[in-house]
Amino acid sequence: MNASGNIQHKTRYLRRFVIFVLISLLAGVLWIYQQKDTLPVLVANRILGSYGIEVISMSGAMLSFRSIHADTIELRIPQSVEMQRVEKFQLQFEARGLLNGNFTSLSAQLALLSLPLAGSEHGLHTRIAAVSLLCDPLQRCSGTAHLDIEVDAIHWPQAGITVSASRLSSAININYTAPELTISVPGEQRFLLDALSYGNQHAEQLELVLGTGSLLQVNLAEQTMLLNVVESNVTFNMRGADDADFNISNVRLTCKVFEFCDATAHVSLQIGATALPQSGITLSGLVYDSDIRLLYQATDSERAIEINLPAGLRFALASANYSPYRVEQMEAITNESWQFRIDLNARRATVLADNLEVRLPVIRTVVDTENASLSGLTAALQQLDVRIDFTGTPDRSFMDRLSGSAGLQVSQVYTTLLPYNLWPYLWDSQFQLSDADPLQVQLRVLHPDQTLLSVAARHNIASDSGEATFTLGELDLSPSGSRLSSFIAPLPFEADLLDGTINMEGNVSWRSDATADAWIPSGQVRLQLDNLAGFADKIVFAGLTATSVWDLREDQSVATQAPFLLSIRELDPGIPLFNLQSSVSVDTANHLIHLLSPHLQVFGGTASTDSVFIELPDEDMPAVPGDVFIVDINAVDVAQVLSLSAYQQVGATGIISGSLPVRLYGLTALIEGGQLSASAQGGSIRYDQDQSASGNQNLDLVYQALEHYQYDSLSAGVDFDELGELSLSLQMQGQSPNVGQGQRINLNLNISDNIPALLQSLQAADNIAERLQDLLEQR
Repeated sequence: MNASGNIQHKTRYLRRFVIFVLISLLAGVLWIYQQKDTLPVLVANRILGSYGIEVISMSGAMLSFRSIHADTIELRIPQSVEMQRVEKFQLQFEARGLLNGNFTSLSAQLALLSLPLAGSEHGLHTRIAAVSLLCDPLQRCSGTAHLDIEVDAIHWPQAGITVSASRLSSAININYTAPELTISVPGEQRFLLDALSYGNQHAEQLELVLGTGSLLQVNLAEQTMLLNVVESNVTFNMRGADDADFNISNVRLTCKVFEFCDATAHVSLQIGATALPQSGITLSGLVYDSDIRLLYQATDSERAIEINLPAGLRFALASANYSPYRVEQMEAITNESWQFRIDLNARRATVLADNLEVRLPVIRTVVDTENASLSGLTAALQQLDVRIDFTGTPDRSFMDRLSGSAGLQVSQVYTTLLPYNLWPYLWDSQFQLSDADPLQVQLRVLHPDQTLLSVAARHNIASDSGEATFTLGELDLSPSGSRLSSFIAPLPFEADLLDGTINMEGNVSWRSDATADAWIPSGQVRLQLDNLAGFADKIVFAGLTATSVWDLREDQSVATQAPFLLSIRELDPGIPLFNLQSSVSVDTANHLIHLLSPHLQVFGGTASTDSVFIELPDEDMPAVPGDVFIVDINAVDVAQVLSLSAYQQVGATGIISGSLPVRLYGLTALIEGGQLSASAQGGSIRYDQDQSASGNQNLDLVYQALEHYQYDSLSAGVDFDELGELSLSLQMQGQSPNVGQGQRINLNLNISDNIPALLQSLQAADNIAERLQDLLEQR
């Protein structure tokens, strides 16, 4: 082939190639024209698909090698079934970067987003206007926009919370570094909320002020969000409250959209005064200050809100009134974290807490009166685990919904309601409550480290009845250690126990009587007293021993289950009495104490009787004379009787026996016609008178005879009246060597004395401590 042939061949080949290219370009342009509505959608989904955003349609779309423009874009996000819309959208890009999802600028006149919100009928609506973003080749973008958020009214009946419809509007700065979007608020921004209700509490005109530096970071790939608020302040009006100030600072919020949120902040609240009308409580000077953490998590099986309060929470209250009670200067401080959790699916709330100390220095039982009684205490909540169930019918009471356990210690108790010093006591208690079981309480009373009393109680809330067992730990008393006044101070009367041991245990049950609006108790107590020594109203005693079982009846009276043996080694009311013993039964319903076969040793002899009924004083019933019982006196030594006398010039010997008819008038003993007589051995009387004569011949003769009188017969009539006056009419037969040379002399003497006054003089002659010491040394 020659050269011209080759040229012609190449020319034909070039023409065919040009025609092919033109046809291909024409086909491509034709295909692009046919795909003008779908190609931008494909390109947009190429860019946004990795973020879970699906573009459904574009209207008015224009596509070039450097930009995409659309009048309206409709798209879907995974969290909402509603269609989202963007208007006047323009995206500019480099052709090579578009395949990697990169762009140089983005703008939109308007973006409308709607999201569902639990408890809201129409959810949350976001309007973003005048969006403008510029990006560098590394896809670092910045720009501005105007944000409007409208939230429809929210109602969460399970939690009792209602929030009014609200709107948030603010200019924002936008920064984007793929895949993170950062939105910050320029300057100081204010947001308003019309109303917030929780139960019967209503807050109105809530205003939130955000300081500079607040920002929101959104990771579009992971669909997570981080919010940082450097400082903020919330003010609001609460119905019935004055001077309310609510401050939130150092807010940090991390969320994965619709799956979880983790928020931390520092919260402080101050309220000058507020009233809780439904409960009748008014508060003033309320101060709350604490860090707080809030968690929200939603899965297929669970939606839960969790609030954590770390250690360091401080709650103070200047005063709280709940007629007729008033608390002042209350303060609560936590040393461990608290957790409050609400399971929205299960409709159950849980509270977990440890180590909360509450100081209540002033509690008034009557408000604004001169006779207000004061109390104060410190309470330490050791452990709290409470669950509240909101399922079931609305008529379930709060206690029916409540279950859990708690540990509470109460100390530093001061009160004027009781005349005792309770400050050294520590009340350590454990509570447990569940739906199926009654309320259970374990209580220990310590003083200061010794367990004095242990109580285990159960109360059925549905039937309003319960039962308890209790034990008084062995109370050891000693002169060199603890005495009764160490535990109960001051004692209600002049008395104390200085030696011996006390044990007590028992059980009690109760039920509510709705007709009488009262509690009906019943139960029994076992009381063991061993070798007690002490004094009561200047009467000292030692070696008191008794074991008794008492019944508590439904009429609130008590009675001994069976007669018990009471023994006292020595009792000294001024006259020493020894080895007292008696079987005793008590019935407070009939106001009776029954002594069976009481006996004692006195002045070397004995006194005894078969049975004594003592009628206890009753304000509603006047005392009446009781039946007469006979007290047998046997072998009393006259010399010992006179040894207590203040008349040292009188001495006598002899053994006296007899019987005394006694009648009790209340607690007062009366004796009428008692008879005493000397034994057959007789005795003697010596009276050392002064040498001066009285001037009466007969009286001088009697004095002379009594200087040395030997009697072989002595009898005495005994009377004792209600005023304590003892009258003795003595008849003696005998002789005196000083008169009549052994002639028999019969003497009749009448002697009277006031026994209470005599006993008081004898008690005053000795120191109680010394008398007790003597008794204790004789053990």
